[in-house]
Amino acid sequence: MAKRTDIRRFQEALAQKLAAAQQRSEGIAARWLGVMIGSQPVLLPLAATAGVIQEFTLTSVPFAPAHFAGVTNVRGELHDVIDLAPLLTEAASAPSSSARLVVLQPARTPRTALLVARVVGLRREESLAHRLAAPEASGIIARWREAGPNPIEWLEIDLAFWLKRAALLFQPAAELQP
Repeated sequence: MAKRTDIRRFQEALAQKLAAAQQRSEGIAARWLGVMIGSQPVLLPLAATAGVIQEFTLTSVPFAPAHFAGVTNVRGELHDVIDLAPLLTEAASAPSSSARLVVLQPARTPRTALLVARVVGLRREESLAHRLAAPEASGIIARWREAGPNPIEWLEIDLAFWLKRAALLFQPAAELQP
């Protein structure tokens, strides 16, 4: 029972931190949540996130596509869990102790969470050295390079594009035809 209370406290504290960061982002503070999707560093818009879940249990769904990781219980509600790794660049994410669920804002995508390999932290535009040339791939808004001795190249993704693509790939072919 104590573990459940600790998890709830952790989730509440994290939600408060995200809300505070979101309020500050209206000024000049954090704009993105930096995560690893597979091995790719990705910037998710902070306004689209509702929280990060550290401990979770995924229930797989038979015959679901590779990007649909399964379903899980988040605060008493069943959430779809999407793994963007197979859609972005590579195979589905392997389960690991650093994997997290990023719960998305219910107003944008009800009861949906993203499976990420790791949460890196909040990112500000000022902490990124410069914006690289516009990418040619659809669904990618920009590429950013982080300043520092070991620069990381981040992809700023169009989350709506990838979620729509995931939803279309999940529907049977008969439903896609007019």
